[in-house]
Amino acid sequence: MGQFDPTVTLLRLLPPFGKYGTMEQSSILYRDFVTSIVGFNDLCMQANGEAVWVVQCESSEAEQTWAVYPDGSIWPQQNRDRCLTSSDNHSKGRIIIISGCSSGSEGQRWVFMNVGTILNLKNGMVMEVKGSDPSLHQIIIWEVTENPNQKWLSLL
Repeated sequence: MGQFDPTVTLLRLLPPFGKYGTMEQSSILYRDFVTSIVGFNDLCMQANGEAVWVVQCESSEAEQTWAVYPDGSIWPQQNRDRCLTSSDNHSKGRIIIISGCSSGSEGQRWVFMNVGTILNLKNGMVMEVKGSDPSLHQIIIWEVTENPNQKWLSLL
């Protein structure tokens, strides 16, 4: 499988619509925003193969740098063909993993909310450090509680 292309092709049907309408095509290149993502106990989100968890922040750690795109996808900076993904059936308690990017996957679309949570568009749940225990090495998807283990921010 090739690398995900962050260029989106838009098609717009111009009047007159229907059988005699014309199509207009344009492309938009999304620009990423590269950042560290800090969460519970001021720990940084870190990629580790297909796993993702929080650890002590280290500015020299490439695995703690993320590319956030306007389409809601979040990619490990060092592995641009993979995205943060709500795994399996996207139900409560499932771990967040890093898997191949798919332009149509809502399980890979995230929104940084004003209250500090990161919301998944597929299921309306948010990222959470499991059990408020970083030693478990898991970030999961959970219902919104706005507890400290669901709070995140991006750093320049």
